[in-house]
Amino acid sequence: MKIEQLRYEDLGLTQIAVNERNKPGVRFLIHFHHFVQLAYKNTIFSLKHLESKNILTTSTDYSINAISYWFFTIESFINTIWKVVSVIDSAIDFTSVRKKELSKRISDLLQLFDIDRKTFYKSGIFAL
Repeated sequence: MKIEQLRYEDLGLTQIAVNERNKPGVRFLIHFHHFVQLAYKNTIFSLKHLESKNILTTSTDYSINAISYWFFTIESFINTIWKVVSVIDSAIDFTSVRKKELSKRISDLLQLFDIDRKTFYKSGIFAL
């Protein structure tokens, strides 16, 4: 093996492996841990600039990036859950699930796992 061939390997990347009894194992990459690190870092930078004395000259780039990365984190986490579900239950097609709005994917997960929606909605995590 040449060193150039290693660029096509998944070395150092976080993966989930799902193994069923009579089926070959399935591996896929997960990304939400990387997004949450970027979201947290940009949030801290945004707060640092907000608390600085030169608030009029401070850029809001960190705030916009932080909000975007928090959204990517949530969406990636929900997609990862759906990927695992689609591997375990072959009747669920992940490509059709991925095309739905994020709120619909979350709502469908609540229905699939038989979670009480009213309790979840009252928590303030999810807004309609």
